[in-house]
Amino acid sequence: MRDLVIATLLVAFPVTAEVAPASGVNALPRAIRRATAYIEENLAAPISVTQIADAARISVRTLEYAFRRHFSTTPGAYLRVARLRQVNAELRDADPATTTVADVVRRWGITLQGRFAAEYRAEFGENPSETLRR
Repeated sequence: MRDLVIATLLVAFPVTAEVAPASGVNALPRAIRRATAYIEENLAAPISVTQIADAARISVRTLEYAFRRHFSTTPGAYLRVARLRQVNAELRDADPATTTVADVVRRWGITLQGRFAAEYRAEFGENPSETLRR
């Protein structure tokens, strides 16, 4: 009788609780880890979303869906922000007497400098030249 009651309750009220995923990089699906590793290894190269998907061994659509789900962004935006962070780090450490923003930006594979400046300002709250001078 007890087993019948439990079985009936489970059918009537299915368990819908989700187990919280483990934290950290290893909690990400393997394909996403491959994609982010490929991005990090090729930040300065002119890579496309298709190349990232190929490196992750998934379709572009699956890659985009996974990035939205796990990072709340697109693979292209993830790549842009990763490059912006590298530029920011290099500008902070650079000597303004021997380094130009244009040189650093080119080194990290950013080709549209006008758009870059707006994205940089949005991400860091200052112009790239201000970061270099600090």
